[in-house]
Amino acid sequence: MTAAQEILAKNAVEPRGKKKPQQPHLLRGLIFDAQGTIYSPAFTNKNGQRYRYYVSRDKIQNRAHLESIPLRIPAQEIEALVENKLRAWFIDQRNLSRITGKNREADHDTIENLSTRIKGLSVEHLLKTVSRIVVGHDAFNIRFDILNLKNVLHEVYGTDLKSWKWSEDAVHLEVPFKVGKSWHGAVVMRPPSKGTPEDMFDLPPHDLRDLIRGFIWRDEHFNGMTIREIARRDKRSDAFVGSMIRKTFEVA
Repeated sequence: MTAAQEILAKNAVEPRGKKKPQQPHLLRGLIFDAQGTIYSPAFTNKNGQRYRYYVSRDKIQNRAHLESIPLRIPAQEIEALVENKLRAWFIDQRNLSRITGKNREADHDTIENLSTRIKGLSVEHLLKTVSRIVVGHDAFNIRFDILNLKNVLHEVYGTDLKSWKWSEDAVHLEVPFKVGKSWHGAVVMRPPSKGTPEDMFDLPPHDLRDLIRGFIWRDEHFNGMTIREIARRDKRSDAFVGSMIRKTFEVA
């Protein structure tokens, strides 16, 4: 058995434990358009059912945006799309041979062992390998970093791959997509009925913008920023920031 095989074989294939994410949006902070505008998490409720989205800050800030680029993306759909693409890519051991620089025949056991470990990752851990997703006209570009992959394998299995000479630092995957649009031009796959008050995206643009800012402020507040700090940064009153944070609990 080679040294590389021993590194993988000395640990059991079963993960140490799969923790559920503290936040429901698995791709938070990772989705951008080609101009670098980030997509922020948001919710809407319909008949007691919660729907999650990633919403472009261009929509939040009511700025002009290319019509061909989706301004909001259903969270569950894109998370599943990214997960499935990654799993399919890792199943192909030719890809693992390429990024590790190892020979598929001479290092077959090592490659197969690595593939088994990656396939055993939970969705939460698998998506931790992603460093950035760029939304284009008809495709997503998914970048996953090798350092992220090594860190995840170490976190889950205790596997130390620092001594391996990986041939690549990052991998870019193109994922074609096709989605429908609602009457309002919003990208949806399970749209609420047109004009229903439960759909927060039917609010007037100004109210919608403030509400989604409230979601952003709520996340920042829960992560340690005071309401006063947020208000000063965004040149708003403390009362307004507080009221918009409270407003988000009415829909999420």
